[in-house]
Amino acid sequence: MHLIFSLFKLWIVICWLPFCLCFGYPTDENGASRRSLSPLCNGHAELCSRRYSNVTYVTAHNSPFNQLGNPASNQAASIETQLDDGVRMLQFQTHFQDNELRLCHTSCKILDAGLLVDLLRRLRVWLANHPNEVVSVLMGNDNFIDVGNYTAPIVNSGLIDYVYHPPAANLDLDAWPTLGDMIQNNSRVVMMLDYKANFTHVPYILDEFLVMWETKFSPTDPSFPCTPERPPHQSDEVRRTKMMLMNHNLNQNFSIEGVEILVPYWTKLDQTNADHGNGSVGDAARHCETAWSRSPNFLLVDYYEDGNYPGSVFTVATEANSLTYAHSGSSDQLTAKITDVIFVYLGIVLIFMLPWS
Repeated sequence: MHLIFSLFKLWIVICWLPFCLCFGYPTDENGASRRSLSPLCNGHAELCSRRYSNVTYVTAHNSPFNQLGNPASNQAASIETQLDDGVRMLQFQTHFQDNELRLCHTSCKILDAGLLVDLLRRLRVWLANHPNEVVSVLMGNDNFIDVGNYTAPIVNSGLIDYVYHPPAANLDLDAWPTLGDMIQNNSRVVMMLDYKANFTHVPYILDEFLVMWETKFSPTDPSFPCTPERPPHQSDEVRRTKMMLMNHNLNQNFSIEGVEILVPYWTKLDQTNADHGNGSVGDAARHCETAWSRSPNFLLVDYYEDGNYPGSVFTVATEANSLTYAHSGSSDQLTAKITDVIFVYLGIVLIFMLPWS
């Protein structure tokens, strides 16, 4: 009987060891063991108590424009992969064609990524599977159509069930709820439109320029000055009460089917999306923080996965949030996991070394 118990205990240890090696205990941003179960908001417990307007988010410029081989593309990954990787604002152009809203770059003849309703439906599915995430959607109204045309795609996709309904059209920084409140209320999608929003007619689609301002649009200057451009003629006093979108997508001229358009400066992406150095998103974010005494809210980039290492744009965002981005290959994270595994393993061994009554 003693032999049977001993073999049983050995079997338990052997079965538990692979589990521990694979999972261990979760770790926080510094690689320290985090054994308590804390609620997470956009991946971090620390963000739950912060207002939506006091967080920095990575923004995928023209997020659905990811057609392989099309020079008008701005991303390589699907929107699901973008969201899985940590992108928290989807930005794109919309064009009204054949009485439907389509996702097109400059012209639907150049790049057509399908219907808006289909994109929003995919976002709704992702949100249903990720209940602790807040995502923003910034739509460009390229045909300056009435905002009422946007209600059908939002409602028919089912995304309306997740949309945040603001108390007013003109929100200052202090008027936004915390991420924790938005998650608890399941109002986890902030919808914005650059032109023709109308709070009276469609109160859940915010006028972008009533709640934030942007740096230079479609920049071609690799120095990326933190100079406001849109909306024009707004005082710095007002700007200091609004969110900030930092356009950090370096462009170059390109001709497609006889149409001159701006496309990503592909050969400079490693530096443009780097966490430090001249022309980097890291330096630009720090310059904006110095100029405005706060970090930009949205870091808009092309091909977000490129940079001086994979995840460099997320490093910039999490550092702006006073957190640490644990990108793959972190020796500190690996060391912490190994340490946890050792302690768990030793604990199991000690328990089963005790005599059974």
